[in-house]
Amino acid sequence: MNIIEFLSQNLFFVIIIIGFLLSLLGKGQKQQQQGKGANRMPDFGSGNRQGERRVPPERRTTQTAQQYEQRTPEPVEQHNPGPSSDSQNSQDVSLAEEAARRMEEEMQQRRNKEEEGRRREQQRRAREEQRRRQLEEQQRQEENGDRDRTAAAVSSGPVRPGETLPGANELTSAVLWAEILGPPRAKRPFR
Repeated sequence: MNIIEFLSQNLFFVIIIIGFLLSLLGKGQKQQQQGKGANRMPDFGSGNRQGERRVPPERRTTQTAQQYEQRTPEPVEQHNPGPSSDSQNSQDVSLAEEAARRMEEEMQQRRNKEEEGRRREQQRRAREEQRRRQLEEQQRQEENGDRDRTAAAVSSGPVRPGETLPGANELTSAVLWAEILGPPRAKRPFR
């Protein structure tokens, strides 16, 4: 009676344990029905149907190797009673020298290309520097011209010695600051 009272008092845990046991049994039956390897990816395009048997990989490679051997003819060794070993050595040496010469030429061509690239980069930088200097000179001339024009336009009073007239940039910033620091637009009439 003790067990029945315990189970009735802890009904929630009993239900959880029964569910767990049923899920384990269900999984075991499903695996037995489908057989081993049911969770594998299917073979796509291998030509295996359900009724066909699979060829083990070891046998597959030996079949392809045998097929390869059947398709490729064996090289026929030709016996040339021509050059002696001395002439073969000299040919080998000349081939090695020619390969070394080719490699040296390729290295020289690479160096020349790198040098040409550096030279072009330096020329480009020099042109950019020259353009920058010209632009700076033009800006200085424009600023000086603006000062001269404003000096000619302003004839309200004499310019004191040592005092310079404001440039265009200074005048625009002065107008902006006057708008910012001045009274609000709502308080100024729109006349």
